[in-house]
This record gives sequence, C-alpha cells and structure tokens, in this order.
Amino acid sequence: MSFWTTEDVADFLDITVAQIYESRRRKEYPGVLGRQRGKRLLFPQDLVEAGPGEPEITDDVNTAILWALQGIKKTLDAIHNELRAQRPIYYPAEWDTLTISGEGEEE
Repeated sequence: MSFWTTEDVADFLDITVAQIYESRRRKEYPGVLGRQRGKRLLFPQDLVEAGPGEPEITDDVNTAILWALQGIKKTLDAIHNELRAQRPIYYPAEWDTLTISGEGEEE
C-alpha cells in the first residue's frame, strides 16, 4: 500500500492544502483518511483515488438502530482507549500505614 502526503492529495484533488486540513477538522473527505506518522500526515493512495463514499441511508428501522449503536460503540471504544492511556499508578498496600518519624530533630 502506498501513501500520499498532504501536498500529493491536494494536487490530485485540485484543492489547497488548507482545504484538506479544514476537511480533517470537520471529519470529512479527504481529511478523515489522513493518518499522523510522526510530523507528517499520510493518506492511503487507493482510498483517496476511490473518492468519497456515498452516504448510507436506509428506511429500515432495525438497520438505522444498528448503525446508531455501532456509532455509540465506536465512541465508547475511543473513550476507553483514552482512559487506558491514563493508567493510574498503584502503590503497595503497606504505604497506606507509612508513618514518618522525626529522626534527626532535637527535642
């Protein structure tokens, strides 16, 4: 799989780099395809060339509910991953009863 830089995508789509960053901020095509790799934003060439997908619509209530639940699950997964990244620091239980003596102090 080959990747394009922001400038390559802008040239291919005949838009400016600023428009790509704006689409990324709004979570729209093509910005949503970009992945941060160090300081660079890279885009999968085949997905950029495929163009924006057609929005999925349905008249089926069950399918609409399923899509809503998938969106909720995706959001909860993102929250869970963020919380996992902020792992708490656990201290040994004996530290709860730790007392500090005044050694070296004159009475």
